Amino acid sequence: MINIYAWNELPASRTMTILLGAKNELSWYMGVDGQTDPIVSTFGDIQSHISYYRNKVAQANANNPRRSLVVIIKPTTASNYKNFVDIMDELNIAKLISAPAIDDDHFNDGETRFLKSHKMIS
Repeated sequence: MINIYAWNELPASRTMTILLGAKNELSWYMGVDGQTDPIVSTFGDIQSHISYYRNKVAQANANNPRRSLVVIIKPTTASNYKNFVDIMDELNIAKLISAPAIDDDHFNDGETRFLKSHKMIS
């Protein structure tokens, strides 16, 4: 297993961020906020996106497990615990690790604007 706590920075090319919002909604983006527009998705669709990018990142990095897709989970205070457990289950099914979950205090301005504009937070 890779020690994610030893990483100073995650390469944008293999980083997926999933934002958990209100009303069982989520959005996600690859790379750096502001350079890629988040995509509103459903819990039913997120597994296909995770699998697609897991495979794409693996191919781009010669299937090196030390350079696999890393997923950052950012639950908002408007999200619920069940959604967090569901997304962690999806990562487990995909055999991926995730960076530590990050709370509302660590959302950047672009993420906050996006979530508010899509009524995923108030």
